[in-house]
Amino acid sequence: MNYPFYQFTLSGEALRYEFTSVGKQSISKVVIFSTTDLSGIYSLTLANLLPDGSLDDMTINDNGDMETILATVLQCMIAFLDQYPKAIVAFSGSSMARTRLY
Repeated sequence: MNYPFYQFTLSGEALRYEFTSVGKQSISKVVIFSTTDLSGIYSLTLANLLPDGSLDDMTINDNGDMETILATVLQCMIAFLDQYPKAIVAFSGSSMARTRLY
């Protein structure tokens, strides 16, 4: 995949990745891989990282860089799977439209 992506930072355990979406505005984003009740299966969350540290996965930013964000999420997933090669990653959108997009 040769799409441009944002540089990201990751936590020591490679479960949390942060980057900044740069389009019409700068928006802090986070990709988090969370364990599930099923062994070896992780849930992927993409959300805005708010100033107070909370997450917002419902806002539509319309920042003009959707392809770059999706490419960044893919790069985060590749980095995660490098650390956890037997993991299975599951994800869906927070709305029907986002699920179709992903």
